[in-house]
Amino acid sequence: MKLNINLNEWVISNSKVCTIVNEYERDYEIQNKNGLISTIPKAIIEANELSIVNGSVTLSEGVYEHYVVHDARHKSQKLFNDLFSKHAAHIFKNKSIVLSRAEYYLLRPGILVG
Repeated sequence: MKLNINLNEWVISNSKVCTIVNEYERDYEIQNKNGLISTIPKAIIEANELSIVNGSVTLSEGVYEHYVVHDARHKSQKLFNDLFSKHAAHIFKNKSIVLSRAEYYLLRPGILVG
């Protein structure tokens, strides 16, 4: 049986343009094109000489990777691990359903990955 998957649905946008959704004393809360919310220190924006134009900022590759991509993956993995742990017995009980969708092969609960 061949399992099809649309990887575009599983990719974080590579557009470095983020919208500033909130401003705090030391941080900005930003949102990328996927709608992922991250927090970035104002000092990072200033140190990298990034300009805020019309409520948006274009991040450098490294800043985007660290504050948006890494943060999103970390939050997602934590949520997934918590969810997996809570429902592991049910997941293993229904493994035939789980193994029938290609997307599930992308999931790697921390407890099963060494």
